[in-house]
Formats: sequence, C-alpha cells, structure tokens
Amino acid sequence: HYCFWKQYLLRLDPDRLLSRFRSEAGLNPKAEPYGGWENPALESEKWIDLSGHILAFWLSGASLTLEATGDKELEKRILYVIDELDAVQSAHGCGYALATRNGRKIFSQIASGDIRVPERDLKGRYASCAGVNGAFGLTYVLNKMLIGLYMAGEATGSEKAWRVFMRLTDWFGEEIVDRLDDAQLQKLLLCEHGSLPETYVWAWRRTRDEKQLRRARRLCHDKLLAPIAAGDADYLVGQHCNANIPKLLAAERVGRETGEERLRKAAAAGWRKYAFDHAVAFGGNGCEEHLFPVADFEKHFPHATGPESCASVNMLRLTEALFEAEPSAGKMDFYERVLFDHLLSTHDPVLGRTVYHTPVRHATSRTYSSEFDSMWCCTGTGLEAPGKYARMIYTRAADDSAVRVNLFAPSVLEWKSRGVRLRQKTAFPHGESACVEIEAAGESPDFALKIRRPAWSGAGFSVKVNGEAPVAGTDAEGYVVLRRGWKAGDVVRIEFPMSLRAEYLPGSKKYAAFFYGPVLLVGDNGTDGMSKRQYVSETVSCVGPDKSYCSSVSFEPYMEMASIPAAAVGNPAAFLEPTACGPLVFRLSGTDVLLKPLFAVHFSRYTTYWRIMGEKESADCAVADGKAADYAKRAADSVEPGDFWSERKHSFSGDKSESGSNIYGAPRVYGWRDARGGAGFAYRMSAAGCGRGAKLVARYRNCERGARSFDVRIDGATLFTENLKNSGGRGFFFREMPIPHEMLEGKKHVEVRFVPKPGNIAGGLFGLWLVPGDR
Repeated sequence: HYCFWKQYLLRLDPDRLLSRFRSEAGLNPKAEPYGGWENPALESEKWIDLSGHILAFWLSGASLTLEATGDKELEKRILYVIDELDAVQSAHGCGYALATRNGRKIFSQIASGDIRVPERDLKGRYASCAGVNGAFGLTYVLNKMLIGLYMAGEATGSEKAWRVFMRLTDWFGEEIVDRLDDAQLQKLLLCEHGSLPETYVWAWRRTRDEKQLRRARRLCHDKLLAPIAAGDADYLVGQHCNANIPKLLAAERVGRETGEERLRKAAAAGWRKYAFDHAVAFGGNGCEEHLFPVADFEKHFPHATGPESCASVNMLRLTEALFEAEPSAGKMDFYERVLFDHLLSTHDPVLGRTVYHTPVRHATSRTYSSEFDSMWCCTGTGLEAPGKYARMIYTRAADDSAVRVNLFAPSVLEWKSRGVRLRQKTAFPHGESACVEIEAAGESPDFALKIRRPAWSGAGFSVKVNGEAPVAGTDAEGYVVLRRGWKAGDVVRIEFPMSLRAEYLPGSKKYAAFFYGPVLLVGDNGTDGMSKRQYVSETVSCVGPDKSYCSSVSFEPYMEMASIPAAAVGNPAAFLEPTACGPLVFRLSGTDVLLKPLFAVHFSRYTTYWRIMGEKESADCAVADGKAADYAKRAADSVEPGDFWSERKHSFSGDKSESGSNIYGAPRVYGWRDARGGAGFAYRMSAAGCGRGAKLVARYRNCERGARSFDVRIDGATLFTENLKNSGGRGFFFREMPIPHEMLEGKKHVEVRFVPKPGNIAGGLFGLWLVPGDR
C-alpha cells in the first residue's frame, strides 16, 4: 500500500501546488495551477483558493510516508518544497507563506481589530464558522501549513524546514496573536482554526521560549472548552465535528505543558463523546458534518451524507495525544476501528481518489474525488491518512523500558535508543495470529514487551514465547506484559481468535451492524443503477448549492432492505454463513447478499446497518407493503412522494413544501412530502380510463404529530378534508377517497393538491394512487 501511495504523492506536481504561493509573494509561478483551484466561478462567492491546504497536507502525507518508507525521491520533493517556501518568505520580507488571495491584507484587517465573523447562533451554542472577513478557511489553512512544515522537519531533519516553520509561527504570533486582546482573539477563534495552539506547543518545545507557550494558551478556544471542562460534553451536540475535534487535541497538548488539568479534562471528555456516544459502526461521527443527539440516530440514518473523513483523521490525532498521556488498550481499540474500518475504505484502490463522506444509509455508495481537481477538505486529509497506517503500530514507554505492540500489521521496528529490532509477521485482518520476532536484542536486552489484548478477541486470546505460555498478566493499560532478558531469535506468537458479533446503531435497538473480530462487514449490493459519474465527482470544489460533490445519490431501482430476526444480534453466526470467498466474506442466510469488509467494497452500493424485526412487526409491515403493492398494481397512476424522478414525472409543484425519506420502523426506506403553509403541493396524475367508482388512495403515518388538518383537492375542488392524529401506533394506514364521476369525466389528467388549513401541515404523504373503479 505504501508503494502505491508513494506513487500517488509523486504524481502531484509540486510546482503546480506552489503556484499560488509564488504569485501571492510577487514571484512568477513555475507552472499553471490545477484547474479546479483556479475556477473563476468561485471568485464572486469569496471562497478562497485552497491550494495552500492541499500543499500542506501533501507535506504531511509525504513526510509520514517518508518516515515509514525512507523513500529518497519523496525526501527530495519535500526538500524542494521547503526551498520554494523559504524563497516565498524571503520575497514577502517576513515569515508569511500562505496561498490565500490577499491574505496579508485580510490579516492586517484582523490585526487592527477589524474581525468579521458570521453573526449567527446555532441554538445559542455556536462555536465555529468557516470564514472571517470574507475569506474562507484563513486560520484553518494556516494551521495546516504549520503542521505540514513541522512534519517535514521531523521526517527530514532539515534545519531549513524548521526555520520556515518558526518564521511562519512567529509571524502569526507577532502580527496577530500579540496585537489582539483576549476578547478579540477569542472572536477570531470562532473561525475554524484546526489545532493552532498545538503548533505553538511544538514551537515551545523546540525553543523553550515562554512567549510560544503563552501564545498556545491564548489560542485555546475557551467558548468551546469551558463548558466541556465543567462537565457539559453535550455542548458539542449541534456543533461542527471537524472544527472542534482539533481544538480538543490542542487542549490536551497545551494542558500537558501548562499543567492546566481542566484543558486535559475537556479533551478527554470530548473524545469519549465522539468515540463512543456518537460514533457509528466504523468509528466516524456526525451527519452533514455536525453532531446530533443520540436519540436522533434513526432520523439521520437514511441521510445521503455520513461521517466526514477529516473528522476521523483528526480523531486519530486526538487519540494519539491522549494515548501519550495515558496509554490504554481501549484507546487503541478505537484507533484500530477508525483506521481499518473507515480510513482504509476512503481511498479507491485504482487511483487513490478520496472520499469526503461515508454514508450509512441502506444500499448507498461513496462518492470519490476526481484525481486532481476535486477541491475538498477531505482531499487534503486524504493525502495524510495513509501515513497513519504505521504511526501507532508500536509505542515505547516514556522511560524507554518497554515497547508496546498496539496494532497487528506486518512491520519492522528499529528501536534505535536500545539497538533493538523487532519484526512482526501477520495476515491480520485476514488471519487470526501474529508473530513478533526479536531480530536484535541490543546491549541491554532486559525490557518489557507489551502486547495489546483487543476487546474483540474473547477468551481464546493467547501469547506464547518460543512455544511456551509465559507467566504474564494483563496490566492496567490492558496489555499482556512480557518482561525478560531477550535474545535474537526469540519469537512471540499471538493468537487472537475472531468471531461474529453485532452492534446496535447508537440510541436504537432497531438496527445493527455486523463485525468479524474488529472488521466491519457490509452488504455488497452490487452496481445496479450506478454509472461512473455517480461514484466519481465531477465537481471541482465544495462550494455552491450542489451538495452531491461528496454525498451518495439516490439510485434506481430501489433495493429492499433485508430484515434480520432479533435473535441475530445475540447469535449472528446462525444467520451469517461462511463462504469460499475468504475468511472475511459471509452470506446473509436466505439471500444472495454477501457481507464483506467495508474497506474491500469499492464502486458499489453497500449496506452497513440491518433492520432488526420481531415476528409480529415483520408480519404487520409485510401486510402494509402488500396492500401498497396491490394498489400500485391496480392504479391508473401512482406517485412516490419525495422521489425525484417520480415527482418530476408528475409535474410536482409546491409552496413551503418539504420532502425526505426515513425508515419509520419498517424494513425499507419510505419517501414523504408535506407542506407547512401556503398553497400546499400538487401532482399532475393520469386519469385516463378511470370511469365511475374511481378512488384516490393516500398513505399516511399512524403517529404524526402537530396540527395536520388539510384539504385534498382535485382540479381545485375539495375531495376530502383530512385531519391526521397521533394514534400512538407504528406503521401506516391508507385513506380511500371515492371520487365523484363529474370530477374526472372527460379528463385525461387531473391536478391532485394537498392544501394545509391555516396553522396546519398538509401530510406527510407517503404514497398516492389513482385507482379506477373497475380494478
């Protein structure tokens, strides 16, 4: 995978990435920028060219990959970029080195106290926005540049890289941070800024200059951190996930250096909120990039968007920071889940294109970026994510007395301070064992080897040294500790049997996902209804009204969701059958659906969560759907509310009307349409051949809430006045409305309109059929 990823990084021309940096510094660009990053259509919307964001993440990704591979060509490219950024700083005559159009002018406005952030409030809890003074991502991109430069310095040891990093750090510190009072700075921090305080902690560690630590503390966003530190982690609900996760990371870094425990407390509490309370099966969080209440998971389950790749990358960084302070197997369980079940799935295996959102709705798909022109934030983190594969396989104790095996991956560890070399061999996650061989024990061979005991491994987990089970216990961190005098040739064999298990959707007992050991298994629903334009985005930027750039699309034909008996949650092995396709491929009993690892399903539709149903509930839903199918069979015409193609075919018109889709306690997704005032909504339906005795049939929910009195009209004449009530029951009912013959006589088409009474809602409507009298 690293060989593949190295080639992807090398295909990005650094001169094209650097073009905006050079032009902003008054230098001639050496190459034309990539097309999507110079889209003139974006100018009027004040969305800033984000090539600086991509270059920064290229630096991070290339540096992490260099650390893992030692590739000399990557190192050469990194050092070339550093040389160019050094020239950019020289041309500016200061430490400034960003690609933002008119960036220095905007920063000058900010330094004078002219700080304009959106004056809006999300339920009184608003703590992040994307823009400041008409520029998008200003402090966000600054943070990414500093991270990229820092990682480049770490990977190459280049003193020039450190100088460029420190100049940019000091430029922002002197020109902005030191000139603003606390209130002004906190206002600026409403603009998304990543883990900006963290970069000043790094500067402090390199220089021990107190001003850097002082700046780091002042850059902590108190509006977010204070309530969480005080015990209100629910403050995160309703907030943008990826804006806040890096702030928690920075709080952990700053709190550790300053001794301010409340910052570290906030970081730990926020991590638990994202990692456990609000995480879907693959460890990601949020819908449309925001955290929502746990009770709303069923409501958001059918949404076209899903957890954002950026948020998962930053959750790994936050987990790394927390693990440094308090190592635990539980943190590595989460890290492993996000790494293998989410991020490994977000790169296509052909060209390395990246995924923005990973939806969890039924029979959905992921949309990949185009190779060079998609201008998404997750294009940036997509460059960095593969570098995470090796980063936490091993860690060492702070006093250098022990090394931990955190992740199971084929790898070689050079423990240089002790002269120790370890080699791990494993087929994980396709195999259920790993061997760690001591290839060199060093001059001081007495050290502890700690083996993570995963939560998913069960009672069969075992560790043997040279074929014998040692006397070893599990420590407080959740690791099996092997402490002895090691010698070259010693072999530690780890057995971690995997088994099938199920996990419910958070806040729900109606939907469950299946795992084999740590591996999330999804249903492979094939490619029916898909074309390339539906899984590779043609949109060059994440701006404008078209949200399909990163979301799944609605497919035809619709695929029914297979229901799973409730017993499957406790005993999934009785319902998932092994196949000859490999150890991680199962078949859903009674169907042709194969379940595979999410990371192995690309350019295809997939299902993450399955509907769990009792026998009576399943029977009731089958009866209702059978009745709907019978109406559809007899109807002269029918409408599927909320479905784009069906509504378009029937000349939909609406006033103050909304639509959507949801599960509503049934084994499939149902579309709906309503109107909350005005003239309501209408469809043009075929009435040909209806004759006498025709009827209009509408499908409604049994448990609608609020005032829902409305008229059903045909060509302006009221046919029926509906008044929906909450019966307390689940499911649907059908309203049959006989149509007077004169309403249809001689007509080929009629307008069917749903008009709310004043202060009421019309609908929701879940199905509409015009049925002739003789059928």
